[in-house]
Amino acid sequence: MNKNSFNRITIVTKPNISKDIVNITNRVKSWCKKENKELSLLFPYKASDEFDIFAKRTKLKVIQQDEILTYPDLIISLGGDGTLIGVSRLSPQLSVPIIGVNMGKIGFLTEFTQKEFIELINDSFKGMSQYKLPLFKAKVYREGKLVFKNYFINDTVLHKNDISRMFSLSIGTKEEHIYNISGDGIIISTPLGSTAYSLAAGGPLIYPQVKALSLTPICPHSLTHRPFVLPETHEIHIKLLEDPEFVSLTLDGQDHVELQGGDLVVIKKNKIKNIRYIKNKKKTYFRNLSDIFTYGKRIKTYDS
Repeated sequence: MNKNSFNRITIVTKPNISKDIVNITNRVKSWCKKENKELSLLFPYKASDEFDIFAKRTKLKVIQQDEILTYPDLIISLGGDGTLIGVSRLSPQLSVPIIGVNMGKIGFLTEFTQKEFIELINDSFKGMSQYKLPLFKAKVYREGKLVFKNYFINDTVLHKNDISRMFSLSIGTKEEHIYNISGDGIIISTPLGSTAYSLAAGGPLIYPQVKALSLTPICPHSLTHRPFVLPETHEIHIKLLEDPEFVSLTLDGQDHVELQGGDLVVIKKNKIKNIRYIKNKKKTYFRNLSDIFTYGKRIKTYDS
């Protein structure tokens, strides 16, 4: 992929606009003017006075979330992993390549530090390569009727909202029952999300190119209920066996729905589209693991 394969760029930010975001945006704006490219801002999921001021000062076109399916050829995500996940989840039809730029301290999914992204701009975005990751969808059925559907990239979690008591789940695939568990819930994680909540709960690390899903119980009341790794082609069925209060299904930590006793959660791979990310050629999976998790390092921010 090179600079001639895209003409319209959209910048996605978190609602709180930092000085670094302003600096990076001005760099991209200058490059776009030089190369005769169109540049826009995506209206954030939460309105903020900071973003309004930012948009007026940059004098850039602001597009709405439904326009992102047809407007840009390239998306630049300025923020953390949450910002990147948020734009990736906007639609299962989104097939625009995304550059993730880490504007915070720790960013496992965002491929570029601010310094590395400035180098990419200075090199006119030449020689960019992409990799693809699947979206997964979660559906909730209540008495046989679909009451909720949305998509996730990292993980989806069935969990209680308080700490007073455990609850029970029946877990299996479309074809076969696996086990019943009692505890604080379960995490269904993609390989990308295996370094997040699932890892903290004792789940396995899964290499990103492995086509799998992991099921990690949260504080199970048993010595035998361990994490499972299943092929991503399996359709996972989870049923809430009782009617406890305040149990939710949360997707990527950004969307949730409250569940009732007897609800059936169905999780399966979305076969329509993949998410496309721009790869940082200087970064490898194992180096990233070492830098962020083993030694607890913080990625330095770019000081313009």
